[in-house]
Amino acid sequence: MSSSDNNTLNTTAGSKQSKIAIVGLATLYPDANSPQQFWQNLLDKRDSRSTLTDTKLGANSADYQGVQGESDRFYCDKGGYIENFSFDPSGYKLAATSLGSLDNSFLWALDTSRKALSDAGIALDNTALLERTGVIMGALSFPTERSNDLFLPIYHSAVEKALQDKLGSQNFKLNATNAASPRATSETSLDSANGAIAHNTSKVVADALGLGSAQLSLDAACASSVYSLKLACDYLSTGKADVMLAGAVSGADPFFINMGFSIFHAYPDHGVSVPFDGDSKGLFAGEGAGVLVLKRLEDAERDNDKIYAVVSGVGLSNDGKGQFVLSPNPKGQ
Repeated sequence: MSSSDNNTLNTTAGSKQSKIAIVGLATLYPDANSPQQFWQNLLDKRDSRSTLTDTKLGANSADYQGVQGESDRFYCDKGGYIENFSFDPSGYKLAATSLGSLDNSFLWALDTSRKALSDAGIALDNTALLERTGVIMGALSFPTERSNDLFLPIYHSAVEKALQDKLGSQNFKLNATNAASPRATSETSLDSANGAIAHNTSKVVADALGLGSAQLSLDAACASSVYSLKLACDYLSTGKADVMLAGAVSGADPFFINMGFSIFHAYPDHGVSVPFDGDSKGLFAGEGAGVLVLKRLEDAERDNDKIYAVVSGVGLSNDGKGQFVLSPNPKGQ
């Protein structure tokens, strides 16, 4: 976790939590740029997956496709990918030029956070309220497109030198396929913030929107959004903030995800993702962002806010080691 607030929060099971109102929300999901569109897709039973493109992968996809269990290959080229995203850098408290050099995952989190505040009726010029507003943002600490742009040259240099020493040959050169990547980025557009996606996401959101209360980034894997909600509620319950943004963003490098999920055999071998169903045999990778705006219920009622739902409590668990990393431990559950 990374936080601007060093005060310890009481998040134990016995701590008392105020009732928290959800007064705003915004989402950016594959094939759905709004909660309404996402809900309609569900009603229409729409499959919003798409095929991984060479540009998205940063390599020739056909060179790396294989069958389940094959080394250095991935056996699934479908996923929930954000397409045709357009970011408007104007109106933020950070320069448009600095925002343009950031990874898409930052921009997705920022765009949805701004829209969530707007949905809650909170304007960016409401300085007094924003000073008492914080953000908790879940973000996977996996490589991203822009972090790869930063680090791959370093990796290549280190590995190349080690192999030269091992082989006793100064003529050995790695085939740096990323140099000809379909999504190659010029070095002048790289930003060091891209090197720490899981730590900097909340900071970018807080700085760009002028949020003055707690800002914290966390990585709790698939539970990141739930942990964000829990911690945001705690800040409100303890009076450390009057408004909190609770959200999560997923924008990991598809090459890393596809290889990793293939190693874990995480993709369903029957090609269908059916969460919470007895026929579930795996999952598909996805991109996107979602943000909630939270206030104490009494404050939301006092301010005549639109209330989507009320959070009366949040339960968290960590059930320890199961059969393998994607299997829950029945005893813990």
